[in-house]
This record gives sequence, structure tokens and C-alpha cells, in this order.
Amino acid sequence: MKTSKIKFIIAGLIFCLSVSGCKKDFLDIEPTDQISEQSVYETTANLRGALNGVIRMMHSRLDPPNSQGNFGECSFKIVIDILGDDVVRSAAGNGYFNSTYRWIGHRNVLSDEAANPYRYYYRMIGDLNAILEHIDAAKGTSGEKDNIKGQALTFRAFAYSRLVAFYGKRYAAETQNSQLGVPLILTTALDKMPRASVEEVYKQINADLDQAIILLTKGPVRNNKTEANLQVAQGLKARTALTQGDWANAQKFAKLARNGYPLMASSSYTLGFNNLDNPEWIWGAKQITSEQAYFASFFAFMSSNFSSTFIRSAPHAINRLLYEQIPAGDIRLRNFAVKGLAKSELPTATSSKSCPYQSRKFLATSPSESTGDVPHLRSAEMYLTEAEALARQGGHDAEAANVLFELNSKRDANYARTAKTGQALIDHILLYRRIELWGEGFRYTDLKRLNLPLDRRNSNHSATLTGNVLEVPAGDIRWEFVIPQAEINTNDLIKQNPL
Repeated sequence: MKTSKIKFIIAGLIFCLSVSGCKKDFLDIEPTDQISEQSVYETTANLRGALNGVIRMMHSRLDPPNSQGNFGECSFKIVIDILGDDVVRSAAGNGYFNSTYRWIGHRNVLSDEAANPYRYYYRMIGDLNAILEHIDAAKGTSGEKDNIKGQALTFRAFAYSRLVAFYGKRYAAETQNSQLGVPLILTTALDKMPRASVEEVYKQINADLDQAIILLTKGPVRNNKTEANLQVAQGLKARTALTQGDWANAQKFAKLARNGYPLMASSSYTLGFNNLDNPEWIWGAKQITSEQAYFASFFAFMSSNFSSTFIRSAPHAINRLLYEQIPAGDIRLRNFAVKGLAKSELPTATSSKSCPYQSRKFLATSPSESTGDVPHLRSAEMYLTEAEALARQGGHDAEAANVLFELNSKRDANYARTAKTGQALIDHILLYRRIELWGEGFRYTDLKRLNLPLDRRNSNHSATLTGNVLEVPAGDIRWEFVIPQAEINTNDLIKQNPL
């Protein structure tokens, strides 16, 4: 993995991104190729600005600059669901994410689809490493330092969890997990590294999160939900434990993470999933009008009302087979239109396409503004994680059913506490995981961690649009993204995934 040899450039640029546009005199006084490290890193205020740049990068348009399909973490949520079976493409649209839907792009060493996550998450890691290297020597209070360091460790753990999920083989709890993961870059000084094992990557993820949990317990209250706090670190710890089959810790940290984040009222569930102030959102991205990227936005692809070419011509739908399993009285059913949207719901009544089972879950600010907040972590996910972890431990079926009831009774007044046990209970929980988290970036990674096949058959997935990729067996080499060729060419220590 190649990193910048001029260590201050990344942090300096990120600091610029963290404010509402760099002032011209800042660049005139100290050109970007001559900024001293001390001027960037000398205070906790400056380092918090650099951290805010990392946070903004999670929904900002990135390289390649001409691509509308690359806007950080929010674009990879779409990738994760388009690779799955629950989000359905109704048409080819303007081409974005088509090769992903067909399971081609992430397997092409020269494609942006294979390169974009690699570039983005390692850029994020590089910026975080620079912050972590300088925070202890910065001027500021110990509380400020603990908070910035805790957040940086949390975000680094998150970045590595994404990288290893994409480019590594799945974590198998019953093995030593010596299979290839991704390079572990933990400082700004290294030019290149070989791929660490999957076990080593998860060991580092856990080490970062464990330290973050200690630091964020002591630090000040965060400014807003785009930042990490104790519950964000605990929530990511629960996700990691679930992936590793560490059921006890998945249960423990999921319950801790949802503390203070009550489930939303049923009436809020159909308001568009676009508001960071929602009480059950633990962590998310905030997009504002002055920073909208228009067509390079989550809502330009996943909303039902923004007037982009994509939404007007190729709206997303839910898998018909999943839709048919949602009870009639469940509020989550109302986020999908079995016969398509009414004209009044379309971005433009005269030039918009609707489709059966169309999603109306996500709503942009308006047909002309593609902004809206995007959830990264909700307490609903933590209820589902806790329930699954309890059910998988054995002897805790009643507790698992109670936790699931807490969630589902908020979504469906007629939901009855399930009497299922064993694998039937686990399957019941996983079904509601699919229903609750539809479109939020979980399905591919869930299928991979569960070692389940992709199965789009006998549904409203089109064989033509999927390129006839209606099935992918569990364990197939296509579950791994290939390492981009540019990295192979630059780093002779990197070994490619099977092609």
C-alpha cells in the first residue's frame, strides 16, 4: 500500500475540507507543498478540523472526479446492497452500478468498482494515522485528546472492517483465519506492506475499538451524530463480534450501544429516512444544501423523489419474495409500493418511471435537491444483533424472542412474541434483519458472514439486468473483490485474489 511521502499534505487538505471552503489567504501564506507539519497538527482544534474532514469524506464526491457513483461510504452502502438479493434494479438507467449488479465490476482488476473502496478506505486510514501520530503532542486538554483519539480509532476500525469484508475471505469462527486479508497500515511512514491475515486484521479492529471505548468513556460529549461517541464504538464492536461469531460480546455490546437511543415511533418510519435527529440513529452522515453533490449522492440513487436520470428511469424495488413475507400490519410494508408509486410521489409526473414493489423508504429533501442524512448505525440494528447473538448461544431463545419483540412491536402492533426456537428462531430474526435494514448497506456482507449463497431466482430480479447472475454459491471466489491492478503494480508485496 503506497502512502504519501509528504506526510503533511493529506492532513492539510483534509483540514481545508473540514471548514466551509479554504480561505484564499491561507493558501497564499503557506502553499500546500510547503505547509509545516507543526502548523497543521499543533493544536487539538486543528486536529479536530482534520477529523471533521474525514467525516465529511464519508459522503463527499471522490476520485475519479467524473464519476457520479463514487461518494465515499454512502456509495459503498449501495454497492453492498446491489450485490445482494433484496434490492432490485428495475432498469439499466444511466449505467451506474450496473456492472456491480452483474457481479462483474468488483472482479475486474482495472475497474473503478474494484479500486474505489481500496482507494477510499486507505485514504481515510492514512488521514486517521496522521491524526493518531500527532494527537499526544498537540496543545489542548487531555479530554479533547482522548476524544479525538477515540474517534480516530473508531473510524480506523470501521475502515478496516469494510476493507477486509470486501477484499478478504469471510471470517470463519471455527478456523485460524490465516487466509489473506488486507495490508495493515498503522503509521504514515510505511510505503508498502503485504496483506495481513484475516485474523490479524480483526485483531487490530478489536484493539482499536477496545482502546476507543476506554477513551470515549472519558471524553466530552460529541457535537453531533456525524462524530463517533462511546455508543458508536460499542455498536461497531457488536458488529465485529457478530461477524466473528463471538456471540457473548455481540450480545453485550449491542445492548450497550443502544442505550440512550430509543426506537422511533411508528409514525416516523415512513418519513424518508433522512433525518439525523431521529432518536434511534446512533451515527450517520449529514448533508446540507450548500454541500450537495447533486447526482453523486446516496439520495440520487436510492430515494424515490429526487429528479435524477437514474431515479426517473431506473428506480429501485424490493425483492418480491421478501416483500411477501412482511405482515400486512407492519409499518415497514408501507415503504414499498406493490403497484408502483402514485403520480404525486414521482419526481416529475410526466417523465418518471415507476415499477412494482418500488421503494419509497428514502426521500431526498426535494426533487431538485439530493440532500438528506444517511444512517450508519441505528439502535434497531443493535436489537437485531442482540437477538441473533442470544439465539445462537443456545438456552437463550426466550430472551432472544423478547428482544426481537421489543423491536417488532414498535413496527407492528399485531406482532406476537414468537415461540420459535433453535434454527427456526435464528431464521426468523434474520428475516426481520433483512426487512428492517433494507437498502442501508448490509445484505452482501450479511450473506458473506453467514456463508449463504446469493439467490435471486423466482423473484422480480431480471435475468437480463443481472447479466444472468441469479445465483452465486457460498464460498465462490466472486465473493472477494480483486485487488486493483494499480496496487499490484506499485506494491510487489501484494498477492492478488484468485481471478
